[in-house]
Amino acid sequence: MTVGELLGGGWMAITRRPKELAIWSAIQLLISVAFTAAFIPYMTAMMQAQQQSLTAGAPTVPTLPAGMGVFFLAYVLILVWLLMLFTAVVRASSSNGEDTFAWLRFAGDELRLIGLGLLYIVAWIVLGTLLALLLSALIAALALGSPGAAIVVGIVFGIACFGVAVWLGVRMSLIGAVFVLERSFALRKGWQATKGHFWTLFLAYLVMSVAFIVLEVIIVAITSPGVFGNMASGGDPAQAIQRQQEMLASFTSPSIGMIIIWVVGTIVGTAAMVYYFGVIATAAVSATGYSKQDLEELGSHFE
Repeated sequence: MTVGELLGGGWMAITRRPKELAIWSAIQLLISVAFTAAFIPYMTAMMQAQQQSLTAGAPTVPTLPAGMGVFFLAYVLILVWLLMLFTAVVRASSSNGEDTFAWLRFAGDELRLIGLGLLYIVAWIVLGTLLALLLSALIAALALGSPGAAIVVGIVFGIACFGVAVWLGVRMSLIGAVFVLERSFALRKGWQATKGHFWTLFLAYLVMSVAFIVLEVIIVAITSPGVFGNMASGGDPAQAIQRQQEMLASFTSPSIGMIIIWVVGTIVGTAAMVYYFGVIATAAVSATGYSKQDLEELGSHFE
C-alpha cells in the first residue's frame, strides 16, 4: 500500500463508473435543492431579526419559522445519503460487475454503520468528558501553586489530545469500509486493517484534505459568493444584511447561469466525495489482503 496507490484508487472510483457517478450526482443535486428549500425560511427569519436589531438599535431574538423541523429533517436526509453513497462506492470499488441501482442500498450494511456511528458518538462523549474532568482537576491543582505551570500543562495536554484524536481517526478510518466488505460487524478486523499503514493513510488523508479545502473554497466562491461577501463586510450589519439578501435572491430566483453553476458544482462536489470514499475503499481492500478471486466473490454477494 502506497500513497500513490490510494490516491489512484480514488481516481478510479470516479473514472471507472461514469454512469454511477451521474446517478449519484443527480441524487446529490435533488438533495441539495431540498436542503436549500428548507434553509430559505430559516435564513429569512434570521435576516428579519438582524434588520429589526439594526432598526431598533438593540439585539432581537429571531422568530424561527414553524417548519424548522423540516430543516433538521433535511440534515438527517443528507447524513443518510452520505452513508448510502459511502457504502455504494465501497461496493462499486470492490466489484467488477454492474448494478441496476448504482450500488445504492439501505439495508444491513447501512444499519451496521449507523450502529457504528452511535457507538463512536457515545465513546467520544465519554472519553471527552473524562479528559475534560482530568484536565480541569490537574489545572486547578497546579494553579494553586504555579499559574504559569498550569497554562503550560493545559497547552501540552491539548496538543497531546489532538495527536491522540488524529491517531485514533486514522486507525479507525477503515472500519466502516471493512464492515461493508465483510457484511458483518467486523470491528476488530477493521481496526487491525490499519496496523502498519498509519503514515501511508495519514499522508493520503492530508493530501486529500488540503486539496478538498481549496476545492470547497472555489466552489463556495462561485456558487454562493454572498458567504465571502459577509466575511468581507467588516462587521457592518447593514452590508451583511445586504449580502444575505443578495444570496437569498440567488436561491429563490436563480438565473440560468447560476443554475448551470449549481449543477456543475454539484457534480464536482459529488466527484470529490466519491474520490475520498474510493481512497478508503482501496485502502480497505489492500489492507485486508483480498485476492482477485475474493473480490469477484464479494462482487457477487453485493448483487
